[in-house]
Amino acid sequence: FTQTLEGQDLQQLRSGTSSAKPMTLSFWVKAYQAGTYSVSLYKADQTARGVTFNYTINASATWEFKTITIPGDTGGGGIDNDNGAGIYVHWALASGSDYTSSDSMKNSWANYSSAGFAHGQTVNLASSTDNYWQITGVQLELGDQATPFEHRSFGEELALCQRYFYMAASGADDT
Repeated sequence: FTQTLEGQDLQQLRSGTSSAKPMTLSFWVKAYQAGTYSVSLYKADQTARGVTFNYTINASATWEFKTITIPGDTGGGGIDNDNGAGIYVHWALASGSDYTSSDSMKNSWANYSSAGFAHGQTVNLASSTDNYWQITGVQLELGDQATPFEHRSFGEELALCQRYFYMAASGADDT
């Protein structure tokens, strides 16, 4: 499960500099299978970099709040200031050994290695059709503290999303 964040929205992180800032990822999660899951951040701009963290779902079918503090990335160059993908946030739900065999990116930024993409992941959500994984209230914010979820009005959220909308004319009556 992936969320892509635009580079222009990440400039305050100062990625790739000695003054890089930490960020905090918080979310609510519920799954059928309790166990260890992984979430990783991937930065493709300039030098590809990544960091992987584990979180534990302690009880089946129970909403749990998770908070992960991510250190600032002082290496590998910055994030391009554009509307392209700046950082991808990936929640791994099932991963083979090609993605779990290295701890090279565990808990600290490093040059990207697919072998470290989901290091520590032990749950395989694809092992049964009864399995499920649900997430809500995701927030990634500057700093090392999670704050209450920012609830926006429907109108504000719609206005922010409309910049992505484009309707192509398909006939003579369309303008």
